[in-house]
Parts: sequence; C-alpha cells; structure tokens
Amino acid sequence: MEWADNPPTPCGRFEWERIIKRAPMPKGCKFLGLTMATFAGTDGENIRPSVRRLALEMEVSERTVIRALGWLREEEWIAKTRQGNRWLGKTNEYRLVLPPGVLERLHLDPDGEPISDGKVVPIRPSLSDTHVTQTGPESRKSK
Repeated sequence: MEWADNPPTPCGRFEWERIIKRAPMPKGCKFLGLTMATFAGTDGENIRPSVRRLALEMEVSERTVIRALGWLREEEWIAKTRQGNRWLGKTNEYRLVLPPGVLERLHLDPDGEPISDGKVVPIRPSLSDTHVTQTGPESRKSK
C-alpha cells in the first residue's frame, strides 16, 4: 500500500465505531470491524485476536474472517502494526484507521438517517426487510 500522498488516519475506538456504522461496506466486513474494535484500546491500537477467535465469536468460518480482514486492510479501515508468527503463537496486531475521504462517503448521518447529496432521504424497505414482523407492545395488544 502506498500512503505517501494520503495515508489513513489513526482513530480512537469510539469515534471509529461511530463512523464505520455509517459507512457503506459489505455486512460481513462491518461485523468483523465492529468485533475487532471490541479488542482495541480507547486509542484504537493493540488489536490482537486470532483469526480462530474472531471466527468463533462471529460464528463464521476462519476463511470468512480472512477474506473480511483482507477487505478491511485493502480499504484502509485497519492497518497491520505487527506481523504475527504462528510458530511462536503470536498473532498479527492491528490498529483502527480511517480511509482517506471516508467522511464524504458515509451513507447515514450521525443520527442514523440516510443521506444523499447532503440531504436526508427516505429509504424503501428491501425485500429482505419484508419478512420482519412487529413484536412490540402494539402488536401484542391486538392479539
């Protein structure tokens, strides 16, 4: 990765979590990113879980974790700060970073509302959302 002109910005854990939740990305990558953030210090550093541990916590295959790690590194959401050594039982170490220009690419505002060209726009439910039924107090009263 060439960062000479515009390197990713180191970021603290809580700010990074607020931003990644609002950024468009594959859902498995977002889930991995948020899971990795739970291992970070408040400064966003010292992330050292093994691929196996991440896979167990996320209930996915190790291969899925490896692919998502590659995506997060390629898109500059995480940076490797230390190479691991499996023969010595050392895992890779990562830190949370923000890709250049990420704040211009967010699809949700800080309140979680969709944005388009700087304006909040309504969204249509996708087909995957149509199977969800309401289980709140209102739905229980009508039964």
